[in-house]
Amino acid sequence: MTFPNVIIAGAPKCGSSSLFKWLADHPDVCGSSIKETRYFLDPEFPGIRPFSNYHRHGMEGYEEYFDHCNGDAKIILEATPTYLYQQTALRICSRISSSPLFIFVLRNPSERVYSLYNFAKNNTADIDKNMSFRDFISEVRKGENGIFADSPILRDVIEHSKYAVYLDKWIETVGKERVFILFFEDMKRDPLAFMSGIAKRLNITHRFYETYDFEVRMRTVRIKSQIMHRMLKGIFGQKYKTSRLNFIPIGSLRDFLKKTYFAINTTGKREGKSEDDLKVIAELDKEFASSKVRIADMTGMDLSSWM
Repeated sequence: MTFPNVIIAGAPKCGSSSLFKWLADHPDVCGSSIKETRYFLDPEFPGIRPFSNYHRHGMEGYEEYFDHCNGDAKIILEATPTYLYQQTALRICSRISSSPLFIFVLRNPSERVYSLYNFAKNNTADIDKNMSFRDFISEVRKGENGIFADSPILRDVIEHSKYAVYLDKWIETVGKERVFILFFEDMKRDPLAFMSGIAKRLNITHRFYETYDFEVRMRTVRIKSQIMHRMLKGIFGQKYKTSRLNFIPIGSLRDFLKKTYFAINTTGKREGKSEDDLKVIAELDKEFASSKVRIADMTGMDLSSWM
């Protein structure tokens, strides 16, 4: 059976889509047929695929995502950033025969919360475009009694940004030597140095990245019409091998239509932080202070940029 020996397992909105793309493009790496298999999500977690998950299809179904990988690849890769929070992933992935290395990319917690807020307001149109960041945080704090009760990604965004709580469990289960912690800020500041360091850790040539075009994936865009976006986003979503929702096959037509749609319904003007946004971020910084210290102690890294 062919299983990954590297899994990008966290955290959402910390650059995992770009990292997966940058690694999968390397000639010594074979990426899963789709970036987020979501194969080991907990049964009750939204986003689990009824047509492809561990609970119904076992390890045989997981192997299908890698059946295109041949013996030439040194690294077999997948990336599902919500694995960080999943009990199923923690329990099963730790026992995969390929003994994978687990990569966790972390980001200043308050900035991750703000990024997810913007992403949900634009790219996924899951919250009203007129909702302020302060109101968003207010709803998050209501938990099960708020409007995000059925969306753990949004409902638990503050708790999910206290990374050390979850990383402790992974380190205890798989061992510190199989946990590789990286930082989004390093990735953004110097992609070449960032990827060269990863390549050396994975024992693949870092010279590949000396002429590489570091395209950013899953960048937050500013949506003009949420109504139009909600109608069409499913059509241009990723195609899955066993999905029945393949409205437009992957190919030049699909790419053309997607590009045309985004040209019509997005604007290049990025919405900056308001004065109140900055105040809310400062409030969150205080709440995350102890968690940041734990991550600094855990990694031995200088996280002054988070403070």
